[in-house]
Order: sequence, then structure tokens, then C-alpha cells
Amino acid sequence: MARTRLLALSATIAQIAFGCAPPPADSAHPATCEDIRTSSMNSTGRAPADGIYTIYLLGDDPDGALDVYCQDMRRADPPEYLPVDPAHNFAWLKSGDETLRA
Repeated sequence: MARTRLLALSATIAQIAFGCAPPPADSAHPATCEDIRTSSMNSTGRAPADGIYTIYLLGDDPDGALDVYCQDMRRADPPEYLPVDPAHNFAWLKSGDETLRA
């Protein structure tokens, strides 16, 4: 089910950004962290480490490449997150007259 939701999200991103739907993934051009995990399990028998990986929203087209953080790669359906630069990822909190940066 999570893969279906992610593929729908990938298709939506591809349609918005590139005007088309992504083709099916292959091991050289994974479309999800689940594809990366499956490829690793098939070739090494082990799940890969959590980390930043490149997924391909448009098959082998490099214009559809996107770096994502794959978390909890031991799960059957590891989630994808967009990596952010901690220096630019913050929030301002306001409490009364005091403003805090978190």
C-alpha cells in the first residue's frame, strides 16, 4: 500500500514537473527506496544502509533524478524524505512578544 501511495506521489511529481508519468523502475533506475532495498536484497541478501540515494521519477532520464533520504531500509516499505540543509531548515516560534528560532 505504501508503495502504491509513493508511486502515485512520484507520478504526480513527474506530471507536475515534467508533464508525464514515470515509467516502471528497473534496478539501475529505482523509483523508490523500496526498489533500492529490493535490488540490494536480491544481490547481497542484506538491506542497504539508511542514507541518501538517487531515485528516478522518469526511468533512465537523468532529468527525473531526485536525491532522497531513505530511512529504515530494513522495513519492507522504507519511506522517502527530501533531504534539507540544516542551515536553511528552521522555524520561527512566537510566544507573546518573544520570537524564538528553532
